[in-house]
Amino acid sequence: MTTIIGLSGTGKSVTLKHIIGLLKPDAGEILTRQAHHRMTRLEWNGYIGRISYMFQNNALFDSMTVFENVALPLKRTTQLSRKENRSQGHGPDPADRADEVAHKYPSEISGGMQKRAALARAL
Repeated sequence: MTTIIGLSGTGKSVTLKHIIGLLKPDAGEILTRQAHHRMTRLEWNGYIGRISYMFQNNALFDSMTVFENVALPLKRTTQLSRKENRSQGHGPDPADRADEVAHKYPSEISGGMQKRAALARAL
């Protein structure tokens, strides 16, 4: 796990956007374990598949329930069913009140619960 800390306007978000490939550098190169510009598509997909990120504004899909938002990465990267996602601990945790909001939409829950859902999706 890596943390980037700095004052407002010092380039934290820009750095992260370069690392995850949303931006391409005008000069220089991005190096993780190897130079990004030298990666094949297969290497890039393997690299980006190990990265998760959470946006400041949570970026939950408003047309999806909390459960669907949290389970989205699993749905896209595994063959697990909704029931299997829940049974393997990938669904909402009842001890954290998440189970009672799993069927709700982001606009129906508090900002704190939205933040928790976004974090759960990233993890």
